[in-house]
Amino acid sequence: MLSMKSLQLLFIISLISFSKSSLSSPWEQLLKDFGQINQVSYPCVESAASTTVEALQCVSATEAATQERVQFAGQSSLKGITTGVHLWAGDPSQDQVMALFDELKLSSARMTMGPNWDQLKVSPPTDVSGEMMDKFIRENFNADYPHRMSSAQSLNEALNRKGVKKNFVQFRAPKIWRSSWGNALKKEHVDDYARFLTSLVKHLSDNGVTLDTIELSNEPDGSWDTSIPPERYAELVARVREEFAQRGVKMPLIAGPGVAMMKKGKAWLEAIDKNPKAKLDIVSLHAWDQKLGDELDAQWVSDWAKKKKLPLQISEFADAKKGHGTLPDDSNNPKKSVAFTSAYGVRTYSNALSMLNQGASEVLFWEANDQAWNHMSWGMLDAEGKSKPALEALRTLFPHIKESYRLHQLKNSKHQNDIMLMGDDSQGLLSLANTSAQAKEYFIDLSGLNFRFGYSLGSYPMVRPMNGNLQEGCILKITIPAHSNLSLQLN
Repeated sequence: MLSMKSLQLLFIISLISFSKSSLSSPWEQLLKDFGQINQVSYPCVESAASTTVEALQCVSATEAATQERVQFAGQSSLKGITTGVHLWAGDPSQDQVMALFDELKLSSARMTMGPNWDQLKVSPPTDVSGEMMDKFIRENFNADYPHRMSSAQSLNEALNRKGVKKNFVQFRAPKIWRSSWGNALKKEHVDDYARFLTSLVKHLSDNGVTLDTIELSNEPDGSWDTSIPPERYAELVARVREEFAQRGVKMPLIAGPGVAMMKKGKAWLEAIDKNPKAKLDIVSLHAWDQKLGDELDAQWVSDWAKKKKLPLQISEFADAKKGHGTLPDDSNNPKKSVAFTSAYGVRTYSNALSMLNQGASEVLFWEANDQAWNHMSWGMLDAEGKSKPALEALRTLFPHIKESYRLHQLKNSKHQNDIMLMGDDSQGLLSLANTSAQAKEYFIDLSGLNFRFGYSLGSYPMVRPMNGNLQEGCILKITIPAHSNLSLQLN
């Protein structure tokens, strides 16, 4: 718990606002909650300077007696929180992407390596030895693009130079082992797929590409990659472990189940419990089930991970906007995508707070940059390498989370999307998000933390220092403008 008598408080603020404009088309109507469309700030830093925190002051318990106070119940035992991003081997913008690791102080990366196995002229062999599967992988890894392995090696070397944790995901099982309806991994091919994964990791390792973790499939709760029902997924985990052990191949830590919807994680983890040979090293989930105004449903999964003493990794998150779905627009056209609006950036910040408050020890943003080949707009950087609102918002949070920090647990979970406090014995970070269209007033009860502030106040991106001291045991009153987020770093 923070206990020092004197702390200097530096505000690192992303304060992002918008004005409403006339909306005519159905697409514009859909986006009206996310900001002005005809005059989108791009990048958003160009128009953020005019917005400031309306008020910050210390008030006494008597003055705040009639107000709802945000209080903290103490610190969790979890520390070593990790932040990261998904990226792509062979990305021509690799140097720009690598710069994000320095700028945001990221320590984890998620990626896939190798060809699109579905589009190869030959299919992987069925019911063969490990050596025969090795031969297939070796002969076809570069089959669709001659630089697949050199791209994997280049990315591996770049991440090694950064000292970054490397999380590998195999997006789908080859189509020969999937059903024609529902895209499900067939029960009779679980062994084949386990052998395929083992040979794939072995081939990467033989070529100097080392992996720290592996997700065996991407989002097994859906049919867009490979659907794997809970019991079958647990059997796959067990067979992968057996295959690696039998062949003497060094196995990365298994992260799973990697379902798209956090609320669906329960069924897959219950299946793991029922299979004595199935064992996860990391609980991984994707966070695409949040809707505007809803809290992420991850409490059961968080409790399960704590009971098993396993880290909880959110291996994909951004913001799903109006429920789950993709962005039906061109990533190069900022006037048609909510991902280019400042309100979207604040939502990603808010989602990060929510997941960390619910016990996640690692969060990985989807994705580093917009990809020309899929015309989507999820990236921190656009297709030309320019900063986007998600990056502008998260750069006020991610770089300031220190390895020694532990989470101060909120007494009231209603604020888990709005407020987060973490720290160690000498430093801390208080983060707030306002995703609504109106200014919000918060009363942050710091009375039990017994420290005194010296602080510097500024508005993003133009910082205007205001030094002062707040009394020991104060209640911090903060008013934040609409669609804004605020990080206060305690030093």
